[in-house]
Amino acid sequence: MEVSKFSSKTSTDKETRLIAVRVEAKRALVGAGARILFYPTLFYNVFRNKIEPGFKWWDQIDQFVLLGAVPFPKDVPRLKQIGVGAVITLNEPYETLVPTSLYYAHGIDHLVIPTRDYLFAPSFVDINRAVDFIHRNASCGRTTYVHCKAGRGRSTTVVLCYLVIYLSLYEI
Repeated sequence: MEVSKFSSKTSTDKETRLIAVRVEAKRALVGAGARILFYPTLFYNVFRNKIEPGFKWWDQIDQFVLLGAVPFPKDVPRLKQIGVGAVITLNEPYETLVPTSLYYAHGIDHLVIPTRDYLFAPSFVDINRAVDFIHRNASCGRTTYVHCKAGRGRSTTVVLCYLVIYLSLYEI
C-alpha cells in the first residue's frame, strides 16, 4: 500500500514539473516572439496613426484617465500640457521608450509594471497596484495615462478594472 502511495506521489510530482516546464517554455517562446515583433508592430501603429484619421495614439476614457499606446520622449511635454500628472507603463523594459527620469523632469509620477505582451495580462496584485495608483491620482485631480505598446491589451485590462471598481460599473 505504501509503495502505491509513493508511486502516485512521484507520478503527480513529475506531472506538476512537466506542466511547469511547459508553461515556462510557452513564456520564453512568446517572449522571444514579442521581442521580434515589437518594432514592426510599433512601426505599423505609427504608420496607421499617420494615415488613418480615426486612429488616435490615446483616448480620453473619463475625466482622469487616458488610455493609449507607448509614448515617445517627444510626447512627454504634450502629455503634461494636456494635464497628465501620472503614467502607468505596462511594458517590458525593451518596449519602454521613455525613461522614468524624463517623466519626473516634467513633474509626472510614473508607475512601471513590467508585463509581457501577447497572451499575458498583469497579475491581480499588479492590477490592484495600478487601479489604486489611478484612483490616488484622480482623487488629487490628476489625470493618469495608462499605456502598453498599442493600448489595446494590457493597458485596457487595467483601465477596465479601474472603471468597474471606482465608477460602479457593476452591481454587488
